[in-house]
Amino acid sequence: DWQSRGRGRFQDRLWESKRAQSLLVTIILDRAGLAALPLRAGLAVAHAVEGLSLKLGKPLSGRISIKWPNDILFDDRKLAGLLCETSGGRVLVGIGVNCIQRSFSRDSRRRIPPVSLCEAMALTADRFMLLDYILRALPSCLEGEGWKDAVENMLHGRGRQVTFAPGMGKCHIEGRLEGIGPDGSIILGL
Repeated sequence: DWQSRGRGRFQDRLWESKRAQSLLVTIILDRAGLAALPLRAGLAVAHAVEGLSLKLGKPLSGRISIKWPNDILFDDRKLAGLLCETSGGRVLVGIGVNCIQRSFSRDSRRRIPPVSLCEAMALTADRFMLLDYILRALPSCLEGEGWKDAVENMLHGRGRQVTFAPGMGKCHIEGRLEGIGPDGSIILGL
């Protein structure tokens, strides 16, 4: 229902959420080693958001995209994040989706401004209905053959020059974002 010390890929960033404002869930999978799991799970979240908006009769006013490796964006603003980890032979898929926030606290470390479903759909979205949509979309995204093409069709920045930091170091990598490999790796051109 809430979190005060959630975390992401980078250890210097903590994620907070007030009560009943976000969908915060960890899905436990009994299988490890699935290629591109954050991208596949992200695809399920993106499909769920699109499906929910249609069900509620509130089509999204912008574009949902997947930002490699683990974010879901709505019109270049962060709607959701994922963190996948292994523990005891299982995979933990942590998902956080901003649902009803109308404002966000300032954080100078954020490179991408946040957005909520409420802002994206002009409607208060039910978190548990969204969870149902995610759980329904997840099996086909994990098992299906077409996940790579589906992710590439939604890939944020595809065809454009991008810069990203692969880890906590000061190293930055630049190139034209061409797509993703079968293992979920990013493909950059010069």
